[in-house]
Amino acid sequence: MGKPGDKARDLSDLTDLIEQGEIDFCKDCKIYIHACDGGWGFRIQLAEATGFQVFSASGSCRATEGFNPDRPWTSKPKKYPFFRTDPDGTETPLGNTVTPPKLR
Repeated sequence: MGKPGDKARDLSDLTDLIEQGEIDFCKDCKIYIHACDGGWGFRIQLAEATGFQVFSASGSCRATEGFNPDRPWTSKPKKYPFFRTDPDGTETPLGNTVTPPKLR
């Protein structure tokens, strides 16, 4: 756990750890971020660093059915949809409801 004054981590640290072989991902991973405003720059950098698609909301995000981890997610207001961000930086708007894959 960090202490006051510790150096903050950022995506370059993640990239370094991936390159050093300290972090390994499953094949064909997809990253789903269930948080409000996934941040345009952050999701692009994360997709580039990991080589995987990133799914995140560009506005507020909430679950449609309580605490069920397999439930659909909604993003509001409608002008802020979910996006799929590819490792090459391409972003595709997905609308205001996304259903993540079932957890294994």
